[in-house]
Amino acid sequence: MRLHGNRRIGSLFSDVGVLADAIGRAREAGDVTVWLNATTDVVCSDVGSAPNLSAEYLLGTYGIGTQVADIQQDLLVFRDERCAGAIVF
Repeated sequence: MRLHGNRRIGSLFSDVGVLADAIGRAREAGDVTVWLNATTDVVCSDVGSAPNLSAEYLLGTYGIGTQVADIQQDLLVFRDERCAGAIVF
């Protein structure tokens, strides 16, 4: 079953294990593109229906062969690189 549109997975500041598992489940139906929106929501959609994204918001594209541990590592790197200056309360 395809995603049919954009789906919010969680916040970038959520537990990365939970986010990675959710992305892992989403990619079981086919390749997904994952990005961050302006309010730090992690969003995914089928590759063909993802919006045109600036590289600074794009987390990655994942297929059925992608390991959840790799997705989790990407989330950690993305959080560290892109949000290092953010203050979280």
